[in-house]
Order: sequence, then C-alpha cells, then structure tokens
Amino acid sequence: MEQTKIREQVIDDLKQYPELKKKVILLRYEQEHPAKISDSEVIDSMALSRPVSDGIRPAGQERPTQPRNHYGDRPGALYR
Repeated sequence: MEQTKIREQVIDDLKQYPELKKKVILLRYEQEHPAKISDSEVIDSMALSRPVSDGIRPAGQERPTQPRNHYGDRPGALYR
C-alpha cells in the first residue's frame, strides 16, 4: 500500500517538474531584474495606505485637551 503511494507521488512530481522549472526560472529572472518603481508611485502608495479620515481633521477642528465628561461636571455624578 505504501509503495503505491510513493509511486503515485513520484509520478505526480515528475508531471509537475516542467511547470516548477519554469516558475524557478521566472523567479530567478525577477530577482535579478526587479521592477523599477518611480518616486511618484511610491508617494501615491504611501498616501493611499490608510483612509483619509484616519486621524486627519479639517482645519478649525481642534482635538480636545481633556476628555469630555458626559455625566456632568461633578465627580461621582455617574454613581448617583
């Protein structure tokens, strides 16, 4: 039983060999000749890496210096 599994595996590996060899050749070529990326493409990708609303506020909207107390100004108002 185990010999048939090994035999089938070897046959499958031999069938896949030409395709795997092409992939290795392509990866080596890509490694030796990397794609050139322009400065503007780098800047564009950095600008679009996060949503615009992520921490950016329109002019005139300042971040509060202290957290707002929604339960009143008195300490302990939440527990009454």
